[in-house]
Amino acid sequence: MHKHSKKFIIIFSILIVLLVGYAISNKFIAKKTTLSLSVKSSQEKLIISTFSIDNKGSILSLDIKSRIEKYLITDRHVSITGDLYKDNSKIVYADALGDYYPWQIYLHNFKENKIFQVTDNKTAKSHPRVSDDNSIFFLNAPNGVIKVAKIKIDTKSYDIIDNDDSDREVDTFSIKHNKLLISTNSISLRLKSWKENQGHLKPLIHTIFEVNSNTNRLSKIATIKASLIESISYNSTYKKVLIGGSDINENPGVGIYELSLDTGHLTTIITDSTLANAYNSIVSKIAHPVLVEMSNDDSHIYFTGVPKNSKEIKVNEMSCYPTAIFSYNINTKELEKIFNPKVSSLIYGMTIKD
Repeated sequence: MHKHSKKFIIIFSILIVLLVGYAISNKFIAKKTTLSLSVKSSQEKLIISTFSIDNKGSILSLDIKSRIEKYLITDRHVSITGDLYKDNSKIVYADALGDYYPWQIYLHNFKENKIFQVTDNKTAKSHPRVSDDNSIFFLNAPNGVIKVAKIKIDTKSYDIIDNDDSDREVDTFSIKHNKLLISTNSISLRLKSWKENQGHLKPLIHTIFEVNSNTNRLSKIATIKASLIESISYNSTYKKVLIGGSDINENPGVGIYELSLDTGHLTTIITDSTLANAYNSIVSKIAHPVLVEMSNDDSHIYFTGVPKNSKEIKVNEMSCYPTAIFSYNINTKELEKIFNPKVSSLIYGMTIKD
């Protein structure tokens, strides 16, 4: 496996620890949350979650056309992830409020300037996402197995999706409008492979499901062999799925792929090896975690990458490389940097809104 796998395994392990409710560090003491009123815009925008070398977590919106950045949450002393409501009226985010507190889901109503806790304190939660019907989805591990949970605040209903299968664990998930995608693996096979390969990740079967938002019923749409699947998302027509991860379908290394749901064909969009061999590329490699979204007209993908000639930094005492967001034109193959944090950071979350 390539030399960056060890660093990502650390990040992956941190996520697992977070979800089962253990504290990562006793030095993270929460400070006051700074949130700004949202600005209504019809433009496509990215909601970006970062954690900097200053050990500060932030969430911002980026108007892709104008490149205007609007910070929604700043100065958190834990890594946070979140999502903005479609009407820009609220933000939902995962935060830990003190030493050894598990991450929980919070909602900030901008108009009323009120913050309230959405979930209980029993186990940690992460990566909240909002659907168009205002359901909140997030990762949770109430029994030690990572699942997607759903809360509808207006009815106070709470469901854990696919809760009956205790061996099927969620890699990642995404929401596009009201359509939910989840990628899963067998936790028993993953742990067995991990042990047999002395802590190295090896390709395993991952199953991708579409989930009916009303019944929570899973429908299998694809199986992918990979060491890691870190990002999945629909295109505008829901006929293709973007997949970001490592060693996907026997292709070594990190890459971003497009899966046709009509034909089952997997097309390579961009990989670490193509970036390394490209003349004058502005990206040295795809970043971990691999985050990818497609533009509404399906002409561009937006992904997390490491800028060329970047120097190694330390985030939360971990050596890594800073992350930026790049645009890749599928037709012209042109790369463009569209977001670079003002303070060197890792990007832990990215969603797209129209």
